[in-house]
Amino acid sequence: MEIPFWWLIISGLFFVVNAVFFVVLIVALLKVLELSKDLKPKVDRISDRLDSISAKVDDIATNVQSTVKNVGEKTSTGADSLAMIAQLGSANFGRYAPALATIGTVVKALQMLKQAGIKFPTMRRRHRSK
Repeated sequence: MEIPFWWLIISGLFFVVNAVFFVVLIVALLKVLELSKDLKPKVDRISDRLDSISAKVDDIATNVQSTVKNVGEKTSTGADSLAMIAQLGSANFGRYAPALATIGTVVKALQMLKQAGIKFPTMRRRHRSK
């Protein structure tokens, strides 16, 4: 059995194309290796910068945490002071509450009497002589 001539030509072409493909692949691989060697220092610098930024972020987070703690303590102290003032105010209001309630009741009664049409005597104003 003989191999057809056209089959030998196709096999030869395939061999040549395959050899060219491997040469191109090897050249591309060498270029990628060269590029990675060029990028390594840049990647190292970026890594160092990221470490520096990470340390700064940690410092800022610690600073913010202590500031929030201080503000919380001061706010708590302020709220305690306001509660004490409110307590003293309510104690003083409790002392004067009966008098205020009496005055309010009298004023309301006078308003109701005015609405009912009852007139109260008024005091005449004196005119100052010049």
